[in-house]
Amino acid sequence: MPAFIWARAVRIYPALVSSVLLTVLLIGLFITTVSPYSYFFSMETLSFIGKNSSIMFGSFDHLPGAFKATPFKNAVNGSLWTLPWEIRMYGILALLGALAYSWKILKEEGLKYLVVAIAVCSVAAFIWNHFSPFASNRKLVLALRLLPMFFMGASLCVLRTRIFLSHRLTALVVSVLVVSSVSHKVFFVVYTLCIAYLVVYAAYVPAGLIRRFNNAGDYSYGIYIYAYPVQQSVATLVPGISVAAMFCYSFVVTFMFAFFSWHVIEKRMLALKKGELGGPFGRLFNQIGIFKSIKGSY
Repeated sequence: MPAFIWARAVRIYPALVSSVLLTVLLIGLFITTVSPYSYFFSMETLSFIGKNSSIMFGSFDHLPGAFKATPFKNAVNGSLWTLPWEIRMYGILALLGALAYSWKILKEEGLKYLVVAIAVCSVAAFIWNHFSPFASNRKLVLALRLLPMFFMGASLCVLRTRIFLSHRLTALVVSVLVVSSVSHKVFFVVYTLCIAYLVVYAAYVPAGLIRRFNNAGDYSYGIYIYAYPVQQSVATLVPGISVAAMFCYSFVVTFMFAFFSWHVIEKRMLALKKGELGGPFGRLFNQIGIFKSIKGSY
């Protein structure tokens, strides 16, 4: 359990906190229309740093005087809204693991099937709510939407030795998806049931140039946490920019931030998962025994 929590923490937080600080100190300060004093001592700035750095209890999407004239007014990093939900899902997994192993209710194999059962039940609830809405609260609606996505992915992970990825099967799934598009209702059900498999296929099967690109580094998280503020900045600096130009400019700048995030922060911090961090900090952590309970768990 400590290993799982530690692994998730070092994957999410170092890059996130760096992104929040860089957004405030570079992007926001350059874009804002208020004075530096008003900017830094505003409750909006403090809330942006505090809430988005912890992210457990939601995100905060405003900085004083920033992005007032963009199509998405005042929004600084709208992508971060998904992270609190992701952390909650990890929390559910951690709780299930803690209950299963501390109370010895389930063995490891039983825990796997419990994950699959949650996926099945959450998918059923999501489809049911779509056709016969029973959830009116916004957070409950979001939970019904995101819980199936997360636990379908988790199910494919725990059953990975039994999952068959093939071009033919994927072609069949895509064909069924296309045919089902003649009916909105049928398409919704088929899409919900198939999307997890198609995503995993797209992630693991294709080879060639796209695979070589990822071998250079895992830039996905960096792109995720920097794309929105970069796009908002481009929209502010180049009013009326075309979609094609927005894509080109924002991709180049976002990739630069993602490159920095992976090679300077993420890759180094991920070494902490196995206690492999070198230098004085690595030696310090090893001396105080922070890795004793988690080293060898991966």
